[in-house]
Amino acid sequence: MKRSTYLVFAAAFAAVIHSINAQIIVNGDFETPDTPTFMDIRAGENTIAPWVVGLDSVQLADVNNGFVFGPAFKGAQYLDLNGLGRGRLTQAFATTPGLLYALTFAYTNNYYNSSTPASATVRLFDGLGDRLNQTVTHTGAVAGNLKWTVFNAQFTASQNTTSLQFTSITDTLGYSGGIMLDAVAVQAVPEPASAALLLLGAALCFPRRRTAALERNR
Repeated sequence: MKRSTYLVFAAAFAAVIHSINAQIIVNGDFETPDTPTFMDIRAGENTIAPWVVGLDSVQLADVNNGFVFGPAFKGAQYLDLNGLGRGRLTQAFATTPGLLYALTFAYTNNYYNSSTPASATVRLFDGLGDRLNQTVTHTGAVAGNLKWTVFNAQFTASQNTTSLQFTSITDTLGYSGGIMLDAVAVQAVPEPASAALLLLGAALCFPRRRTAALERNR
């Protein structure tokens, strides 16, 4: 294969990989801002922008918060949808109409102030309606083992902007105790043509590497 043709395929191969790995949600790991313990964020405050906090409040917590003990799913911080009361969390992001996307996140329950399962709604929507509307429930988290569960779903965008929203439906009549979130991500799912290009790129690259290795061994 000519070097110029190889470079074209290599560039396309890299572009496909980048599009697959591109992260759309900002601060989905809730690592910003850094807090040594925890902080309650009231509705309307922009502390974790571009996340928009609604209803009452949410709580951003470090793994060393002093109340709930156990590792984050990713990084060193996570978010409780119940702060001083039930909270809502929303983020709008750019999408391409007709393109398939994958939503993933980790969730568990804050065991500190709740003897009942924690629940929240997960909603993806745009100006034309819901792309996804589902309820998640979690129980069984204990000190040292938060028993994170991974949520996976796909949706097809219908407009240039889609919003992701989490709403607590657990009323603990007090402080915290809701669904806790971490590692929230939305990524584009490669189309069949892109997936085929990915396989073609691998087929073109690996034999070349093998040939080079054989030549070095002669």
